Amino acid sequence: MSKKKDPAIISQHLQALGVPQPEADSAAKMEIESGISQYPHYAFLHGAWSTVVREGDREWMDFIIERASENPTEPGAGAGFALKRLLAAGVDPADITELVRVMQWEVIQSICYQLEDFDSVDYPNEDMPHAKWALMELNDKDKPVGQITGLHELVLLTEPSKREMRPKPE
Repeated sequence: MSKKKDPAIISQHLQALGVPQPEADSAAKMEIESGISQYPHYAFLHGAWSTVVREGDREWMDFIIERASENPTEPGAGAGFALKRLLAAGVDPADITELVRVMQWEVIQSICYQLEDFDSVDYPNEDMPHAKWALMELNDKDKPVGQITGLHELVLLTEPSKREMRPKPE
């Protein structure tokens, strides 16, 4: 016997992942009408956004500077040295955070496009084989049940500040 999906519960789960209420309700309705789960889309993006520097956070800078000081030859240590110079030059930490956040958003957006468009790869040689891929939703037995598409359209909708990466009003 199959359980009927409750749109209110689906919407509640989507909201917990950062989807604003009107969009969560709409996605829940679409999921029930189409039978295509929206949850994996938003779960993926929730995970992606969790790796982005939080607005107003300064601790990440201290961590990167300290790590570079302790391991000056490790990959990425140059970021710690650059941050130290920028702060010493009087650059506002909020400006550095804003720059980093926007660049991280651009990476998420680009990856979401590339997940769907395997033809976006610029191969060094025409004769090289072209790889294909897809991001898939899996069932409880780790078998594919459907492709996750349209992520790039949802990236800004799920941005944690709810301003879709627009500057903070002053």
